[in-house]
Amino acid sequence: MNKPAAKSVYERILNDIDEGKIDTQKDILAVKRRYFTNAYKSTIENLSSTWFVNEDQLHLSAIQYVPGSDTIPNIGAILDSKHFDKYKEVNPDAKPLKYGPQTKREWLQVLNEEIVPYGDELR
Repeated sequence: MNKPAAKSVYERILNDIDEGKIDTQKDILAVKRRYFTNAYKSTIENLSSTWFVNEDQLHLSAIQYVPGSDTIPNIGAILDSKHFDKYKEVNPDAKPLKYGPQTKREWLQVLNEEIVPYGDELR
């Protein structure tokens, strides 16, 4: 497996089994689905809170994204939902003209390196 994000979720599952946090009698597919769904949602929540953009717009973009594509679905709505003033409070050196491209670049990276692998594991 050459997907570090997915690998870390599997490691978390195995560690939680070893630590007794997961009942070994539970359906492993249900456990897998719960962990990967939580990782998927958590990744989107983290990006939303880091860049101060609407979480629902990120979810919509993730659902529509074609793996490997350079085109990000719904990017206009994501950037329209931004709260640059809140972002600037946390990042005082932030520049408005760089904010949009940086957000877009990071979202594309998160889509390819985390969201797509989580989605693949959920299929």
